[in-house]
Amino acid sequence: MQLTKQEQQAIFDAKAGASVNIAQLTMDAPVIPLKMTAGGPPLLLSDDPEYIRLPQAGAMRETLRPGIFRLYSYHVNAIKGQQTRITNVIENLGDKPMTVRLLRQAFPKPDNEYNLVGCEGLKQYWTSTPEEQGRIVAPGQSIAIDPKMENTLISYDDLSHGFYEIFIDQPARITTLQTTSDKSGPDANKQIHELQPIPAENNNAGRGFFPFSEYEVTTPDAYVMDTANGAVQIVIADGITDRWITGWSSDLDKPTILAGNYGVMYNMTIQRKHSDGRAWALITWNQRAEDQWCGGIAMAIMVNGELITIPSDCVKIGHAPQASVIKVFEPSEEPIKLVFSPPGASCLPIPLIFVPIEK
Repeated sequence: MQLTKQEQQAIFDAKAGASVNIAQLTMDAPVIPLKMTAGGPPLLLSDDPEYIRLPQAGAMRETLRPGIFRLYSYHVNAIKGQQTRITNVIENLGDKPMTVRLLRQAFPKPDNEYNLVGCEGLKQYWTSTPEEQGRIVAPGQSIAIDPKMENTLISYDDLSHGFYEIFIDQPARITTLQTTSDKSGPDANKQIHELQPIPAENNNAGRGFFPFSEYEVTTPDAYVMDTANGAVQIVIADGITDRWITGWSSDLDKPTILAGNYGVMYNMTIQRKHSDGRAWALITWNQRAEDQWCGGIAMAIMVNGELITIPSDCVKIGHAPQASVIKVFEPSEEPIKLVFSPPGASCLPIPLIFVPIEK
């Protein structure tokens, strides 16, 4: 990828997250080799079927042991002319009172601008703080995991998205469901005995229990990206070089995959050099803009502890030549630390491209 002097200056002048135009956006840059170690708490994901077409239906149901887990729910009310309640319910399966404490939480305002909802979910998740006190659930009883989600009615074609890290001290059953506006999630949970079937086309992210939710990502010991060698890129969650994680769903008799690794955190440490004195610019663009349903991407990313919204000056990145400047790194030997999670509603992979620039 070759940048003109005008493009390089525009990148230098841009604020973090701002849009710029780059004429020659490609996926041709060499891919940075990565070492990935799985970890973190288990993840529950509910995104299949994404569009819930029944007034009352279960979308995901799994049982968990005591401990910490993460929950990512992503559903659309697909009933015309009717508001519904989409919520996550937790039931105490133990014989003692259960403490439910939210360590992180995100529930952006439901909307039909799905890119906006997916991006805002990541921002809220990373900036949230743990609840000081948990809620107590008696044995055999259930509550809504997020009262805000429970009390929000979803209009037709709006996306309801929740992302949580949760502590429990008793075994529990978690159900993601849709119900009518006049019925609570816990009441509907008692009436739901099986899940809505996964659509035959099966082109959503999936549903079920996945055994981990994080990757610690580093480069091989001998690898240091150097501005003198030109542009390089990180490719995450493409399903090829970075395989989608495997889990299982309570209603299936075979393993299931998390297509896109949504809800998975990538904690990356990238070593760098600037042997020719140029800076590194980290940029991204919508390389799948021509595909159906992929007209825009929007995300949030942590860069050396700073939360950056991509893009910061509009709702989403559309077609080339539009790109977004994530950050410019002046010469230094300090490693670059990124925390990335595939954003809901954005087609993958989203390239993270390091390009040498100079004023």
